[in-house]
Amino acid sequence: MGCQDQGTEKVLYVTVLYRQRLHETNAYKTLLHDRAAVYIQDNSPETDTPHIEIPENWVYRREPSNPGLSSAYNSAARYAAENGFEWIVITDQDTLYAEGAAKRYENFPKQYPDVRVFLPRVRIPDGRYISPLPKNSYFTRPATTPLSGRITLLDSAVINSGLMVRTDDFIECGGYSDKVFLDFSDFQFIERLGRIVPYAFATDEESTQSFSAVTDSGETQKKRYRLFCRSLKGFESENLKGKLSIFAVILKRSVSLSVSSKSFWPIKILIKDYLLFRCADDPRGRL
Repeated sequence: MGCQDQGTEKVLYVTVLYRQRLHETNAYKTLLHDRAAVYIQDNSPETDTPHIEIPENWVYRREPSNPGLSSAYNSAARYAAENGFEWIVITDQDTLYAEGAAKRYENFPKQYPDVRVFLPRVRIPDGRYISPLPKNSYFTRPATTPLSGRITLLDSAVINSGLMVRTDDFIECGGYSDKVFLDFSDFQFIERLGRIVPYAFATDEESTQSFSAVTDSGETQKKRYRLFCRSLKGFESENLKGKLSIFAVILKRSVSLSVSSKSFWPIKILIKDYLLFRCADDPRGRL
């Protein structure tokens, strides 16, 4: 399906589905359901998501091979550029948006015509914020107060959910890295974007990241950690400090998993899927 006769519509909303039906997602219930232009990429395995009815003028693409978040966002950006959408809003399937959020998003460029990136305040269910926050290497933790107003992108920790960016800037900065296909895809993209658009506006718009209730155990936990290592392996840092910081993140996760599982399998995965892994290989693996 494709967007048809968009008229003056300038904003394309983008979401990626994984093992959840569109109508059951928080993003659909609170933001997407009445939008004119929505781009959906469904990365669920073929058997997980049966055919769903969506508006004729939306884009719905199935990718059961699960190429990751970055590939989906880049595909959406190309579609936006080819079809005259000036802005892209990235939505996460698990995020709850406040009533009327879409209208406020679409008014931001009119209110602040010199701004090229807008950010919402994103909470987790316990009330703390996870974006946007001051960047503390790559170890940013939830905080009681988020950044607000004009912020420097390269000095800020920003997640994908709710990010509003001009399509031409998305394309110019190189988009998302296909090598950083899942974890830390937002950190990599914001670093790329921040080199050509130094500043963003952190709005008062609030949303809540309410993660799907999925408990990993056994082999699934191992595969999930393997994907984590492979995604961070592709992370591009301009200096030694950045590279060491990324390794420290992975090492910390590995030690934590080793302690909780009372096993050395996380260390083995770190060696094989981070230290020895080649990004030319298929980075995604399979869950």
